[in-house]
Amino acid sequence: MNPCYLHLKICEGCGRLWARSQATAEVYCRACAVHFADFPAPGSRRQKGRPRKDGRRPVLARGGAQ
Repeated sequence: MNPCYLHLKICEGCGRLWARSQATAEVYCRACAVHFADFPAPGSRRQKGRPRKDGRRPVLARGGAQ
């Protein structure tokens, strides 16, 4: 008889407490996993484009009001 180890996890979608197998790395409960299945995977959402130039930094505006 093989033991089955479970972890108690909090769903990142709804906040529900649920149990998952130690061998998996899921972050959503079953209900949220079904709901979020239609959304793109996190790696595929990134827009590919031209890389930034090295010297370009965002400029922070200083407040001049006194």
